Amino acid sequence: MEEAQRFEEEKQRLINFIKDLFSVQECPEVVLYALERAIKDGKKLSGIKGTLVYYYQELGNSPDNITIVGNIIQRYYEKAAEHFKKKKEQRAINEKIDINVPPVIVKIRSSTKEIKKPKYRMEDL
Repeated sequence: MEEAQRFEEEKQRLINFIKDLFSVQECPEVVLYALERAIKDGKKLSGIKGTLVYYYQELGNSPDNITIVGNIIQRYYEKAAEHFKKKKEQRAINEKIDINVPPVIVKIRSSTKEIKKPKYRMEDL
């Protein structure tokens, strides 16, 4: 029972996210149907939200047509999953690397070589 309630709360948060993204008061039936179809296809709610974030924020597309949400989920779900997986791996690699390298101090000593005098003078040229 708790799991079903948690699922419904997460689904409602996703719907609220979509409303905020498109600046609408209510989600159209087309969008709700697309969400239900995606869930039946085995897609997770967090993955659906990640797909929308990827499409609109990472790729920079403008949220002007709410009715294409179903198509976005179908076409970009796997690409978004790969994108965020690579991002997570990169973050893990970056955390392992120590960027606090101690500074290297270079001391410059004066030359001990004798300065050679030119064989000719400028005045003689």
